[in-house]
Amino acid sequence: IKSPVTSTPASRTVSSSAPSGGDTSLGEIKQLIEGQIKLISAQNQQISLLTGEIEALKRKVSSGSQDQSERIRQLELELEEVRS
Repeated sequence: IKSPVTSTPASRTVSSSAPSGGDTSLGEIKQLIEGQIKLISAQNQQISLLTGEIEALKRKVSSGSQDQSERIRQLELELEEVRS
């Protein structure tokens, strides 16, 4: 089982001093948004991988239960034959 990927949030504190121009703050906002988009994309990929692993484990558990049920039924039939 793969361990979840941890990533640091792409956020940073904006200084309380006024930016020198509107372009600077707009550029910072765009960079923050791009960082968040990349982070969300990476998280979505990790979620997809984990979802696939969960589905595979569910199938294994399901098939294991069916195999055990069939084996139990076979043993019950053998027991009935021995008793009769």
